[in-house]
Amino acid sequence: MTRLFLALMLASWLTVGCGQDSCTDTFHVDAAHGERDKSGSRGETKRCGDHRPAKGNSNAYVVHDGAVYFREEHSSVNGTCVGNFGSYSSAGRSFCPMGTTTYTTDMNELFPLQPAPDARSFQSVSQEYGVDKAQLYYKQFAVRGVEALPANTPVQPVMQSYDEAGQGLRTSSYATYGAHVFFEGHPVEGADAESFKVLFLSNGKSMQTDSDAYVFYDFARDKARVYWRGVVLDDSDPESFKVASRTFVQDRKHTWQVFFDDIGLVLPNTPKALGGDYFRSNFTSAAGVPYSRVQWRGKLKDDRNLFYALPLPMLEGGDFTVLKPSCKAKDRPLGTHPEFNCVPSREDDSLEFGRTATKAFFRDLEVQGADAASFQFLEVTRYADGRFAKAYAIDAHTFYRFSRRDEKPSTVALQGPVVGTIPGEYGWFDLMADSQDIYDYTLAQSARLCRYAGPSSTSGLKVVGPRDGTGDQPFIVLANDKYRYVFYRSQPSVTPNRSHVVEVATGKRFYMYEQTGDDAHPCGPMAAS
Repeated sequence: MTRLFLALMLASWLTVGCGQDSCTDTFHVDAAHGERDKSGSRGETKRCGDHRPAKGNSNAYVVHDGAVYFREEHSSVNGTCVGNFGSYSSAGRSFCPMGTTTYTTDMNELFPLQPAPDARSFQSVSQEYGVDKAQLYYKQFAVRGVEALPANTPVQPVMQSYDEAGQGLRTSSYATYGAHVFFEGHPVEGADAESFKVLFLSNGKSMQTDSDAYVFYDFARDKARVYWRGVVLDDSDPESFKVASRTFVQDRKHTWQVFFDDIGLVLPNTPKALGGDYFRSNFTSAAGVPYSRVQWRGKLKDDRNLFYALPLPMLEGGDFTVLKPSCKAKDRPLGTHPEFNCVPSREDDSLEFGRTATKAFFRDLEVQGADAASFQFLEVTRYADGRFAKAYAIDAHTFYRFSRRDEKPSTVALQGPVVGTIPGEYGWFDLMADSQDIYDYTLAQSARLCRYAGPSSTSGLKVVGPRDGTGDQPFIVLANDKYRYVFYRSQPSVTPNRSHVVEVATGKRFYMYEQTGDDAHPCGPMAAS
């Protein structure tokens, strides 16, 4: 009996007990991380195949079916009980009578290069950079404004030491390519490649032995200026640049605060005011060329002014304009629908947006993908104590909701000309309509805006039944000759949402589901009842 038991356990171990090493390739349909195609697919996933590396010295670029891909490799080691007998714990509390074993899971994500390069001339020139006969690439994206240099010109990573004594080296996020300097694929404006080096800045204490030791990363310098994450520190002096405290650095003239992903210039006096918290300061480049920098003002705890530079080249920004709320009915920026208009913020200082001819900004951050020519700031809402709550903006193809300065806005792609927003005097139920659908941006905790699509028509839509939203009364009713939309105040996280659409011709009712977490259908379908 004992021999039979051992034989069965051995067979189990040989067949299913070891855990199997696995490897998969995912071919993305777009260069952007996680983008889906129109069917909602992220791309084809299959077992790893043999991919021909592109010419050059890196295996990160591969050729598949005649196209060049950038490959990101992910690997994890997992464990299991031999024979699947017992309980395995990665925390070291396993009960596996026959022992444990490990297996490796490899996952490759392959992104097509954008724009597609000339596959015949393409070659890798470092682990993260590639080039064809005309264009330089960082990972899967072309580096804007940089043409290819003569063949075999390498991209050289700028090394960084592990300590102030220069002991030990590691690859930094900076790199040089001929006379160009890059930070994670972005050109470093005005940098001198020949004298460029990465700085090790600390308070002089050992990270191994002192609990109060700290280090500032991503600072670099050349012969004339200091840089942080690829951004020049205006009017900085590299010879006197040093650490001032855990969150401040300084040179002989200026002090900057470094806080996670932000760096701000501390100024005792306010520069030229542009409106709201936007200002303009004048500087001179290392080459002696005068330029101005548009800045957005924040505050330190001691009430000193902190100025964040907008991500604009030195000689751009002269046409920067602060945007005022632009959604009054008489302005008609959202169309001519007589029933729909938004009520702009009545706060005189609610000037949170600006734009140039080519870029739009929320405070000091560029609104990625925005159409600057049509970008309009609609409204800013604030809490009772005056703190920023939410902001709304719109352009020709997208509606935006901003909740925090350090987060990307929630967005929804518009399905046609916007006929307007539901009047704001009906309180905290925020609705908007375009030529096809109605959108809900009430839920502050939602990751995305909700679209009520499906059986939908907004032609001739009117507000026919505003209510107080108490008891069993709907909050607001919208209707046209085809559909009647009934919205309630109740939220899905509290009670089932009774908001629905009634098809006038048939009386059929469709319930509106708010948030499903599905990228392709952020509000889910409306189901008939």
